[in-house]
Amino acid sequence: SISEYHADASAVSHSGLDLVLEDPAIYHRERILKVPREEKSHFEEGQEIEDALLGGDGPALGGNVVIIPSKVLDARGYKTGEKWWNFEKQHAGKVLLKLSDPLFSILQNVKRHDAARELLTADGERQATIVWHNDRHGVDVRCRFDFLHLGAEVAVDLKSTRTRGTLDECKREVEKWGYFRQAALYIDGAEELHGRRPHFVFVFVSKTPPYRVETFELDDDFIRIGREQNEEALATYAACLKSGEWVPKSFGRIPKLSPSNYLRSSHFYRS
Repeated sequence: SISEYHADASAVSHSGLDLVLEDPAIYHRERILKVPREEKSHFEEGQEIEDALLGGDGPALGGNVVIIPSKVLDARGYKTGEKWWNFEKQHAGKVLLKLSDPLFSILQNVKRHDAARELLTADGERQATIVWHNDRHGVDVRCRFDFLHLGAEVAVDLKSTRTRGTLDECKREVEKWGYFRQAALYIDGAEELHGRRPHFVFVFVSKTPPYRVETFELDDDFIRIGREQNEEALATYAACLKSGEWVPKSFGRIPKLSPSNYLRSSHFYRS
């Protein structure tokens, strides 16, 4: 289950490696000591979208969605009262939506998008977990696919964004949140188990009207950089496990910092 997956500390995930890259002490605090962080609303929103699009039995998009009839709401259209409570209890575990809910519009847009619809309804396995041993660093690694097509030919990852969801904005989200590292790790995981490298396709849905949907792959440069950064994170993770000291590589040193490309370019234009 998703809760078991996130609770597992015996193998490191892509989000764990992201924390190691940021600061091994954060990984140690959150993933080993189990000190919870305050959940952000965007995580909860993303999980609800995933439940709506990928939840339920069968390949149908929205198979876990139930539309709320107006008769179970109160006179103001609010979710309260005995009729609503009975309806909610009757459909426990389902995603309950009004026709006016943004998530319903997102679902309809995904259904209309030829590539997204096919990617999320083809024969395959949803929420597939792979755990493997990385021989080079001597650690266990895990990943959880939103959707892995039969034969491991295509891996699909569903993302939501508060941007308008243009391809340029999606690329910036990929860079900002390190999704290129996730793609590289998941491709490696699928190859470990199935012996073949899948196409890793993102399905991005915007949470901003008109709820744009985009599907895309990352090119070889993105995957190469992701794999190199994953290697750095795995090496740090393995060293921290061995030493018991969860500190960054810069700990105890005096590094020299250089200006960012943005600062260089802005200074150049001002000059």
